[in-house]
Amino acid sequence: MRASKRMSNSSASCGCCTRLDRQSQSELNATGVSYHKRNEHRNAMEQYVHALRSQVRQLRHLEEVRAGSIGLNRRVKRRLSQRMSQEETAVQEAKLVPLRSARTSHNQDQARLLGMSYFSKPLETGNSADESSDEFGDKCNAIILFNISLVHLETKNLEAAATFLEFARHTVGSSSSVEASTSLLKLMISGNLGYVFYLQEQYEQANTMFEDVVRLGRNVLDSIRKSEGVVCSSAQQAMCFLLMALINLARSYDRSGCTSDALAIYDEAEMLGNTMLDVFDAGCLDINLFAMPYIGAQIYQHKADYDKSIELYQLCLQQCREQPQCHLEEEAAALRGLGEVYFEQKHFDQSLQAFLLALGIWTNECGEESKEVADMLFAIGYIQYKREEYTDSLHAFEKVLKIHERAGGISHNETLKTLCMIAQVHRMRNELWDALMACKDILRLAEQHQICHPMVADVLRMEGALVHELGRTDMAETVLADAASLADAHDVKVEEITLAASYSCIQMPSDPAAAAA
Repeated sequence: MRASKRMSNSSASCGCCTRLDRQSQSELNATGVSYHKRNEHRNAMEQYVHALRSQVRQLRHLEEVRAGSIGLNRRVKRRLSQRMSQEETAVQEAKLVPLRSARTSHNQDQARLLGMSYFSKPLETGNSADESSDEFGDKCNAIILFNISLVHLETKNLEAAATFLEFARHTVGSSSSVEASTSLLKLMISGNLGYVFYLQEQYEQANTMFEDVVRLGRNVLDSIRKSEGVVCSSAQQAMCFLLMALINLARSYDRSGCTSDALAIYDEAEMLGNTMLDVFDAGCLDINLFAMPYIGAQIYQHKADYDKSIELYQLCLQQCREQPQCHLEEEAAALRGLGEVYFEQKHFDQSLQAFLLALGIWTNECGEESKEVADMLFAIGYIQYKREEYTDSLHAFEKVLKIHERAGGISHNETLKTLCMIAQVHRMRNELWDALMACKDILRLAEQHQICHPMVADVLRMEGALVHELGRTDMAETVLADAASLADAHDVKVEEITLAASYSCIQMPSDPAAAAA
C-alpha cells in the first residue's frame, strides 16, 4: 500500500516536472525559431542547444524517478537509457560543430539544382493533449534537431546538416504515432537528408531518402483523401509535398544514371502537377512551371532522345520569355542544355550560339568567376578547338584556368582537364615547349593531389611524344622512365607509354558538360 502510494506521488511529481521542462523546451525552441527567421544563426543555435539540454535534464529526472519505481519493466528502462545517450550525444555535437558564416556560393553547378527543393522553414514544437508522453517528447526533440540541421544547411556545412538530420530521423523514426503531423515531420527530415546527400553528390543515398519521402507522401495523401476528400487545404499541402518529393527523386535517379526510373517518376510528377492545376487555383500553388519541362529535357537528353529533349528545352525558353517571374539563371540553364544536345548532334554552330547566350547571362547573374561561367568557357573553347580555331580556344581555356585558380570549391579533376586541353592546343599550334610545360603542370597536380584519372595516361603519352618531337632523345629516356614509374602508381599500362612517339591527340569526351564535370 505504501509502495503504491510512493509510486503514485513520484509519478505525479514526474508529470509536473515533465510539463514544466517541456514548456521551457518549447519556449527555448520558439525563441530560436524567431532568431532563425531573422537569419541570426548564432543566436538561434544557442537557443536550440539550450532546448536540447532541457530535454537531457528532463530525461535524467525521469531516470531517477523511475529507477525507484516498482514494476517498471526493463524495456522501458532500456528505452529511457537509450534516449538519454542519444540526447547527450546530440548536445555534445551541437556544442562541438563550429558554425560557419552564412554565404552564397556559386561554385556548385546551380543548373543541377533547378527544380530541387527542401523544407527551409524552422518548426515550432506545438502542443499535445498529453505533453508528458514519450511520443511527444521524441517529436519535440526531432523538431529541434531538424532546426539545428537547417542552420548548418543554410550556412553550407553539409556534413553537420547530415549529422543532425540523422539524429532527428532516428529520434522520430522510433515513434509509433500515426498522427499526420508526425508523418509529415518524418517526410521533412528524410526529404532534407536526401537533399543534403544530393548536394554532396552521394546519389545512391539520396535515392534511398527520396524514395522514403515519396512513400510517406503517398501514404499521407491517401489518408487525407479517405478522411477529408481531395479538395481541401490538407490535401493541397500533401500534394505539394508529394510533387516536390517526386521531382527530387526524378533528378536524383537521373544523376545516378537510372534514366528509365527517372522518366517513370517524372511522368508521375507531371500527371500530379496537371491534376493540381485542374483542382486548385493555380495562383495558390507553389509549382515551378519551368522546372517540369527542364527536368524532362535533362532526362531525355541523357537517354539520347535528342529530338524530345530539344522540344522541351525550347518550351523552357518560351516560358522564360512569357513569364516575367522566370529567373535568368533558368533561361541560361535551358540554353546550356540545348547547346549540349546540339553538340551531341555535331551541330557546332547552333551549340556555340546557345553556349554564348548562356555565358552572357551567367556572367551578369553569377559573376565572372562562377562555376557556371567556367563550364561555359570550357564548352566554348572545346567547340573552337574542334573547329580548329586554336587562338580563340586557347584564350577560353586560359580564362577557365584563372577561374579555377581564384575560386574555391572546384575539383582538381576539372583543372586537370583544362590543362590537358591547353597542352593539346599548344601542340596543335606547334608550340611544343609550352605544351610540354603544361604537361608537367598536369603531372605535378596529379601527384600532389593523388589524382587517379584515365587522362593521366594520355598526358604521360603526350609528354613522351613532345620530348621526342623536340629531338631530345636523351631527355626522352628519362621522361619515359619517370612515366613508367608514375604509371605504376596510376595503373597505366607501360606498353601505352612506349608508344608515346606515335601519339598524336588527346581523346576528349564528346560531351562538353561531361568534360567539365
